[in-house]
Amino acid sequence: MNIRTRTKTKVVKKSLISLPGITIYGVAALIVFSSCGTSNGNPTDTRVDYDVPWDPYGDDPAQGCTPGAIYCQGSVSMKCANDGKSFTDQVDCATQGKICSTGFGCTVCTPGARQCDGNTPVVCSPDGSSQQRLDPCPSGAICSSGVCVSLCDEARSKNSYIGCDYWAVPTANSQLGSEFHYSIAVANPQDMQANVRVTNGGGYSNTFTVAPHSLEVFNLPYIPDLKLTFQSEASVLDPNGAYSISSDVPVTVYQFNPLEYMVNGDCSDYDPNPMDGKCYSYTNDASLLLPQHVLTGNYYVMARPTMTISYMGSITNSPGYLAVVGTSDIPTNVSITFSCRTYASSDGSIRAYSRGETGVFTLYKYNVLQIISDMPSTCINPSPPEQGYTYCNDGYEYDLTGTRITADQPVAVFSGHNCTFVPYNRWACDHLEEQMFPLETWGKEYVVTRAVPIFPRNPEPNIWKILSGKDGNVISFDPPSVNPQITLNAGEWVEFESRENFKITGTEGFMVAQFMVGMNYYGYENAAEYGDPAMCLGIPYEQYRDEYTFLTPLTYEMSWVNVTIKSGSEGGVLLDGLPVSVQWTPIGTSGFVVGTIDLVGGVHQITAPTAFGITVYGVGDYTSYMYPGGLDLEKIFII
Repeated sequence: MNIRTRTKTKVVKKSLISLPGITIYGVAALIVFSSCGTSNGNPTDTRVDYDVPWDPYGDDPAQGCTPGAIYCQGSVSMKCANDGKSFTDQVDCATQGKICSTGFGCTVCTPGARQCDGNTPVVCSPDGSSQQRLDPCPSGAICSSGVCVSLCDEARSKNSYIGCDYWAVPTANSQLGSEFHYSIAVANPQDMQANVRVTNGGGYSNTFTVAPHSLEVFNLPYIPDLKLTFQSEASVLDPNGAYSISSDVPVTVYQFNPLEYMVNGDCSDYDPNPMDGKCYSYTNDASLLLPQHVLTGNYYVMARPTMTISYMGSITNSPGYLAVVGTSDIPTNVSITFSCRTYASSDGSIRAYSRGETGVFTLYKYNVLQIISDMPSTCINPSPPEQGYTYCNDGYEYDLTGTRITADQPVAVFSGHNCTFVPYNRWACDHLEEQMFPLETWGKEYVVTRAVPIFPRNPEPNIWKILSGKDGNVISFDPPSVNPQITLNAGEWVEFESRENFKITGTEGFMVAQFMVGMNYYGYENAAEYGDPAMCLGIPYEQYRDEYTFLTPLTYEMSWVNVTIKSGSEGGVLLDGLPVSVQWTPIGTSGFVVGTIDLVGGVHQITAPTAFGITVYGVGDYTSYMYPGGLDLEKIFII
């Protein structure tokens, strides 16, 4: 029995610091550019008289000064007298348009200091008397703090979703037809071409280029062991399951599993509407990928429980999953404490675990450990039968949410679901995925916004799941009508439906996930014309940025971005350099507003005068995708 859709035909309408390891191309530094003389060009008496001699060593006159040495008090230069107690030759350098430099007196610039003039380093002479412009920084480098560094080293010195090294994983999606492609999309926000290389440990290697300020989509082979086989799903450790993505300039990267929601021609596998000349994927999602330099060894998992339905007494399951990626050149020891029952591997190398048990694994570079939730053989908490179907609410005993992962080297973690209903008793199932944010990057404040409803006349809810990173975490909501205040311990979570935009505040760090519901939310006879489940992580307010480069796939006809920003700043939002004209809606009493912008497929840049957050999503026939549009990933949460 296929559970992606039901076999009923539906009418469809169509900047910088120098750090260890940073590549340095030249020499330069902080310079104060100034001119000599006075504003009117006339000589000026710059002597300064003091009633009490100034002591550069503090309040104790006994310490004195070094005779003949030149000292500075602000912009005033003064020479230590022979008695070592008083000062002579006091001059206010500012009246000459200069600065005071200890040991030198009035100078044009700080001796030896460096700064940038555009992309050209400039260095001040050793005596501060002149400035020298060095050669401009070469292609692929930028001037920062007076030195030329590679753009990639610049990106690695900051913690954000922009980088040069990424890991992509085609996670469990066992019901997907062979016509569809697992794809990565690389957006290049730079003024120069990006040269991208993709490899895995099994010998796969390919290169492509991305033009400045443009986007390229690249199809990659599915990994059969990770994609899984329908009704034969099992946990697995694939030695070469991850793709390494490297660029010579900073880029942003996304993965789509799969990219297309429809291709021309009838499906070669299951097709509920044969002979219509169309093949639908029915099961899609997307994930923002995180660069290697922000990865850590601390994560929690966000997922959904195993989906189980019974049709005329026959049980069909679809599991949730987690996937841990080895990214280090040295062996990585990974410890996983499971929040639910898990399913063993088919070869017996990975055993089944119970809730609360801990497994220890060793991962090498390119290894992917994908563990799925257990699949019950009977229907748990059955709903009343509907047209021969009974929906089974497997619950937390089969939900990987709250599983704790620690590693002694940085790892990448993905989680979601092979294919599931959202909620558990509403058609149809869709693949869910997201790369997990490291625990250290979780925030205490989130402003979250609902997706554009697929039922405009009677808007369906989104489902929200909140997972705590520490014990005694008091979670509050604005407006309070969204959900009662609740206290969660580490690894505990709460789930609820809401049709509102709202703010969530915790006394400790937490993670938020948003789920779009199935197109049959209001029943089989009232199906929407498009949409289905999708998953997205919320962005902490503390990790907002004032600019984002993001993309929407050309394969989707309807895509949007939700923009969340402080009230009063919305007028400064620019999309692709142009002001936006949307309705801005207040969010409770939070002081934030949200605006939803219709998008066309392609790469976009959005900016504002203050920090803001974005969520990107879209819908197609029988499917949808959703992902956080970007964020900083500063380590703000003390574990």
